[in-house]
Amino acid sequence: KIGAGGLDGYIIEYCKEGDTEWVAANKDLCEKQGFVVRGLPVGEKINFRVVAVNIAGRSLPAILSQPVTIREIVEHPKIRLPR
Repeated sequence: KIGAGGLDGYIIEYCKEGDTEWVAANKDLCEKQGFVVRGLPVGEKINFRVVAVNIAGRSLPAILSQPVTIREIVEHPKIRLPR
């Protein structure tokens, strides 16, 4: 649900399974409902989370329930963001 402050965009963050340091996958806010994260190590298990940003600041992160195992690209991976 988008509040009165609107929505400026999303920040996608990731960290390796077992780590606690989250890394931003995008330098600028993502305004689209999809984002491709490039350069991840094949075979690693990676946790992802998405933070919405508006005039009031950052939302609490929405975290995927389980890590994603990175595999070689067969077809382009996509993360769908709710609108």
